Amino acid sequence: MCLSISKKYIIAAFLMFLIFGTVYAQQDKLSIDLEEAIEIAISENPTVKIAEQEIVKKEYALSENRGEFLPHVDASASYTGNIKRPVIFLEPGHPMGDYIEIGSKHSYDAGFSASMPLYSAPLLKSIEISEKDIEMAVEAARGNRQELTADVMDAFFSALLAREAEKVMKTSYENAKTNLENVKSMYEQGVVSEYDKISAEVRVRNLEPSVVDAENNFRMAVLRLQILMGVSNEVEIELDGELDEYKDEYIHVIADTQEDIDVTASSELQQMDLEKQMLERQYEMLRRQRLPTVSGFGNLQTQAQSDDLDVMDYNWVTSVSAGFSINIPIFTGFTYRNREQQMKVSMKQAEMQKEYMRDNLGMAATNSLKNMEKAIEEVESRKENVELAERGYEIARTRYRSGTGNITELRDSETDLTEARLSLKQAMFEYLSEMTEYKKVTGIIK
Repeated sequence: MCLSISKKYIIAAFLMFLIFGTVYAQQDKLSIDLEEAIEIAISENPTVKIAEQEIVKKEYALSENRGEFLPHVDASASYTGNIKRPVIFLEPGHPMGDYIEIGSKHSYDAGFSASMPLYSAPLLKSIEISEKDIEMAVEAARGNRQELTADVMDAFFSALLAREAEKVMKTSYENAKTNLENVKSMYEQGVVSEYDKISAEVRVRNLEPSVVDAENNFRMAVLRLQILMGVSNEVEIELDGELDEYKDEYIHVIADTQEDIDVTASSELQQMDLEKQMLERQYEMLRRQRLPTVSGFGNLQTQAQSDDLDVMDYNWVTSVSAGFSINIPIFTGFTYRNREQQMKVSMKQAEMQKEYMRDNLGMAATNSLKNMEKAIEEVESRKENVELAERGYEIARTRYRSGTGNITELRDSETDLTEARLSLKQAMFEYLSEMTEYKKVTGIIK
């Protein structure tokens, strides 16, 4: 039986629960079944929204890489005021002196430059990497939704178990109170001893803390579900359905399971496969860095100089140039080779991790399936046990009323009945819990 849930979902949902209140705070009562609980959790849980935003971010990254193939255009302008003009030194004894000043007091320069890659193999591969990055984000979001769904299912079934345990304890408590009234009546008539009356009173008092514990357990189970769903604790949650109904609804999971358990749909395995594919593309990009890159460029520049500030009368001179450049890597100190070898090792590690993950998921799925089968057998066995316990309780009560039985026999039969009912509910929950784990591990959970 698996009762743990992912801490990250609880923490994130609890923060949203405290900071933002809840979408359903205006409702006094909310009646939900399992599907509705999952739907609300997925729509309101912050971890799912964060995962969806990660997809949007990766899409922008892809657009950024594609934009590298578009021209990059820059504009520039400058002004230089020559407080002391630059000079050119002349030969000693020159008739014009040792140096002469050149240029003007005011110098202006403006222009445009453009460049774009004409061919870049690494850049082309980086686009493929960005596309694969989006696939990884999408799969990670699917994994988050699946994990959250499994957590909600487990919380929902736990709440049902706590509710039904509370009912069992309250029923036992009411039976004990009824027996106490009967024993008191029989004691007053002198039919039974004072010990029987005291024993019946002790039984009632002993059950009172158990009833309170059962109520608290149900309250905490519902609160856990509310936190995952993002629903305020001020809203009263009413759970639709019973453990037995959900057990019957999901009993087909065992029948639908093939002899060879398939875990290829597991989000964890899918993410590891995508990571391996990503490493393969990064390896190809490293190899393509050995190839030449070709870029084109163009420049337009206009400039003018003058000793005054009458810009409109300047003689502006414009120049235009265009060309292309080729960059061919010849020797890089074996850096490319060493990087490629590192990437090959990473690819091998990813493959080994993937196989290890597949084996672990297969064993986990097999274990969950066997536990499901065992739980179903336990359910059938404990149903019969409940019937026997109910029959035993009726016999003990009849014997006691007729004077042929004793209070110990009645008390023991009542305890056996309570334990049998609780045991049956626990077996139903164990099946549903293992079913949830099985569907999560195999990736078939919605």
